[in-house]
Amino acid sequence: MKLSALIILASPLLAFAAPANTAVANDVAIARDDRCEIDAWRDSNWSKGGLQRYRVKFRTKGVDAKKACDYYKCHGMSWRQCWVDENGDAIADGNYAKGPGGLTAHKSCMKFAKQAFAAQNSCHCVGDFCKGATKFD
Repeated sequence: MKLSALIILASPLLAFAAPANTAVANDVAIARDDRCEIDAWRDSNWSKGGLQRYRVKFRTKGVDAKKACDYYKCHGMSWRQCWVDENGDAIADGNYAKGPGGLTAHKSCMKFAKQAFAAQNSCHCVGDFCKGATKFD
């Protein structure tokens, strides 16, 4: 009787001791909607208040461009503004430090926003910064 009680109590612990399958399925195809595309590019930049301000334009097909505003939020950016223009494109402005560090941060943010938007909305990523869109690399 004591042995069976011990086995019953120990069985949940055995489940934790079993090796977990941690393999990542890199070859799994992610379904993309052929009617959905996202593209983004730096539209302009200027200096303001000792910082560099970058404007990014997001153009979409098959999904509301306003959703892009939810993805263009990154560390190192200040005074973010985002709106949809008369053509239906999302326009996002953000301040970064002047110089190469700020430019790198801006590019990284734009890349992440574009790839995350495409992946999480099952869209095709079009143009620059699309490599590895499902892996965010």
